[in-house]
Amino acid sequence: MPGRAALARGSLLVALVVFGLLAQRNRPVSIQDSAIQLQRAARTVPPLHGRNECQPEDEQPLGALVRPSEESDIVYELKPDLDTCFQETRVRTNHQGFRASWEYATEKPAGTLRILGLGDSLMFGWGMPYEATYASTVERVLSKRLSRPVEFINTAVPGYNTAIEAAVLEKRGLRYTPDVVIVHWCGNDFGVPQFLQKQALAPLPNPVDTHGHARGT
Repeated sequence: MPGRAALARGSLLVALVVFGLLAQRNRPVSIQDSAIQLQRAARTVPPLHGRNECQPEDEQPLGALVRPSEESDIVYELKPDLDTCFQETRVRTNHQGFRASWEYATEKPAGTLRILGLGDSLMFGWGMPYEATYASTVERVLSKRLSRPVEFINTAVPGYNTAIEAAVLEKRGLRYTPDVVIVHWCGNDFGVPQFLQKQALAPLPNPVDTHGHARGT
């Protein structure tokens, strides 16, 4: 039912925001500092001009693939319309800045199951061609099993944490009215993206002790 779906998405958003705020409260990094570091790393990325194979001279660092976001709580995002090499793999983004070589209509096509993915380098597909990422695999397998069109909108960006992912869901993801939202969480989502950290910042303590119990509980 539409009402239940909206309530579920709203509940997920609230949970992500609360979790992200708790994760970030001891790791202040100003948006201005982050933007400065991104601008230092950024550079023009030459296109592959239709070539499918990556050569060593085509290789780009992560800083060349991202830009500061206009949304301060998203901090940074993939550049749109990329066609380049990263980690010896061809990486393309669409005009919306998602890892895909095609565009997604804001209005969901009739009969389509739409999945929105929130994550970091693992969901992005670090060092993997798009067809080998689990976003592409889930889309392909579900479409076959359900005998209906399936779209997996992969909003993941290397380095994202839960706070940024919550902002992506709110500011960019919900407009696509997903039927399912998948959040890929891993241990470093408690911290600030590594390439935005200041040298002086100490790492966050592990939230789970050696006995597998959450600290502070």
